[in-house]
Amino acid sequence: GASGLILGCGRGLSAFRRGLACDSLTSFEYVNAKGELRIADEDMLWMAKGGGGQFPGMVTQMTLQAYDMPTEVHESLCKFPVDSNTHKVISTWLSRCDEMSNPNRKVYTVVSWWSRPQSVEVAIKCLGCNP
Repeated sequence: GASGLILGCGRGLSAFRRGLACDSLTSFEYVNAKGELRIADEDMLWMAKGGGGQFPGMVTQMTLQAYDMPTEVHESLCKFPVDSNTHKVISTWLSRCDEMSNPNRKVYTVVSWWSRPQSVEVAIKCLGCNP
């Protein structure tokens, strides 16, 4: 669920612009091993951000920084069989990684190599962009 995503760092489409999901955690309450309800201090907040299953308590309430949602999400998907052009497609995609990882851009991209059936899928999503 959402608490697992947040306490386990959590990477989503807006991670380059907003950080990991755990970076949006501003405060929380938890029950410690003695059964006491506590409000996290700065050290416990730091421990919870990305601690996953290692956090020594049960989180009962979280407060997160909220962000405006994009008004539009556009996606292009290209799937093709593995053949002699596959290396060229992946090399071209990799050559653009520096440009696509710029945090001021709104683009998120993934290349997936599937084994059954053997194929490659390139997905490009743009959050709040004009097509």
